[in-house]
Amino acid sequence: MAVSEMKKSSGIKLSHHSASTCSSDAEDSCSLEIKENIMPLRHPQEIEVWYVIPAIRKELTVDLVKRGKSQRQVAKILGITEAAVSQYLKNKRANDLTLPPDVKSFLKKAAEKIHDEKTAYRQIQEVSKYVRESKALCKIHLSFEKDLSTCNVCYD
Repeated sequence: MAVSEMKKSSGIKLSHHSASTCSSDAEDSCSLEIKENIMPLRHPQEIEVWYVIPAIRKELTVDLVKRGKSQRQVAKILGITEAAVSQYLKNKRANDLTLPPDVKSFLKKAAEKIHDEKTAYRQIQEVSKYVRESKALCKIHLSFEKDLSTCNVCYD
């Protein structure tokens, strides 16, 4: 699909200076005018999978290591590789998102309840649920969707 087709199908209207449309050869110099009821380009679930869950794992990794768990133990408990644990600790992974303070606070409490793989799995589910229900996911989603100023599509 051509860029102009994707923009038209996503609800974005192209405009070149004061004109209401762009010719295909002038698209590069066009500015985007967003319609009021534009749909997000990415689903919240994509944001959750690519950014939120890794950020949750990173926070839990740091907390569990601070509590005395070895990298090997953390990897086993969280169901991730030892390399992933190392990358989280060295800030080489999951750096695209800083979780809101309320989510970090919720995560700290969740980390205290983690003792094994089963409790880790359950707590990650609880944190993910909190992120959705508190609408923190909406704020995070909006930060990745620069053309949206508000979105309530998940709650309409």
